Amino acid sequence: MFANITSAEATSVGGLAATANSPRYVLGAQKLPLGIAAAALAMLLLFAITTFPKMQAAGLNLQRERAATIDAENRAVCGRLKFGVNTDEFAACAHELNEVRAHHEQRFIDDAQGLF
Repeated sequence: MFANITSAEATSVGGLAATANSPRYVLGAQKLPLGIAAAALAMLLLFAITTFPKMQAAGLNLQRERAATIDAENRAVCGRLKFGVNTDEFAACAHELNEVRAHHEQRFIDDAQGLF
């Protein structure tokens, strides 16, 4: 990491020499960027290791919340249509609602892609 050079050489590369014959150490120019890159990579890995489980848990919570919301909507709509919760009619109603949601999401995606 450091090069052993004489005072004349140190002066020529911007180093400071106390005496004319004393050796000085100058930081190697090519090793400093490598050290910075290694430190940045280590920080990035630490960030990824600490945040990935939190992001994964947040995604699972979002999926659970969405499933609960959809279930509540299915119960409300199919209940208004007088379908009992544990009946074939309720299952068919919930299935149709899910189809409507899927078509709506696809239309939204298609429209969004048209904007960009």
